Amino acid sequence: LTFLDLSHNALSSLPEDIGNLENLVELHVDDNMLIVIPQSMKDCFSLEIFTASDNQITEIPFWTQNLTKLKKLDMNRNQIARVYHSLNQMVSLTYLSLRSNVLTSLPFTMCVMTQLQTLDLTGNSFLPPCVGFDTMATADVLATLQGLLENKEPVMRLKLMVVGQENVGK
Repeated sequence: LTFLDLSHNALSSLPEDIGNLENLVELHVDDNMLIVIPQSMKDCFSLEIFTASDNQITEIPFWTQNLTKLKKLDMNRNQIARVYHSLNQMVSLTYLSLRSNVLTSLPFTMCVMTQLQTLDLTGNSFLPPCVGFDTMATADVLATLQGLLENKEPVMRLKLMVVGQENVGK
């Protein structure tokens, strides 16, 4: 099986054994009621296109970095509030659409995703220093993130406070 379209089925979850579809190249799960993407999908090594728009997904999981052949990731109109730094390890990704989510920032490390040709962030409410990302061209977003990454000041001091019950190992 190389193509699977489960869109418009009112699914609240995907089966864990979806990860057994090692030859799956294209998966569409749009317009369902999904909240999470099962971790077993990290084993879909052949996956090149994944669309999951119009669901209730809250994050792009950290393990998606394993999907190194993924070229297109479309997760419009979900509840995604955070993008992990690991996203930049998706070396084949050329199209990323996160339109109309609840993003307020992006990881600065996304600036290394030079293969990314399309980045659609329209309809998110970015906070400083990411204000305006939803209207910028892909190259401009990546260049701005690069500048932010280069201008970060190193942490020279760190204060750690360990709290807990007295006389108990911590």
